[in-house]
Amino acid sequence: MDPSRHQQASAAISERLAQLALERGWRRILVFLPWRAEPDLRPLWQRWRRLDCQLGLPVVQGPQAELFFAAWPETEALRPDALGLPAPLSLQEFAPDCWVVPCVAVDQAGHRLGAGKGFYDRFLQECNPSTL
Repeated sequence: MDPSRHQQASAAISERLAQLALERGWRRILVFLPWRAEPDLRPLWQRWRRLDCQLGLPVVQGPQAELFFAAWPETEALRPDALGLPAPLSLQEFAPDCWVVPCVAVDQAGHRLGAGKGFYDRFLQECNPSTL
């Protein structure tokens, strides 16, 4: 996808997520920082912070480890996790009411295409379908 189209798609996704957050009352949201071709939703994360939402980031702690959800205070320094992705330094556990899952694409059946090593996919297999 060319950069202009990627930016437009990211903006459209951000607007839809902003609407959902208001409609559903999300206050503690697990987000992600863009990697490779994933949407760049960082302006939305800043918008949510201005609305006093608490944000968290998923952290990869090892090749076969489950994802760890860490609180991400606005002033928190980030450091690379086991995959080299930015993660909060303090690793304070975070319990989200909502999780924004990154993906490169979604097929017509709603299956997610990721860009990593299957960490999200393994986690999603364990989720109760009503939480998705």
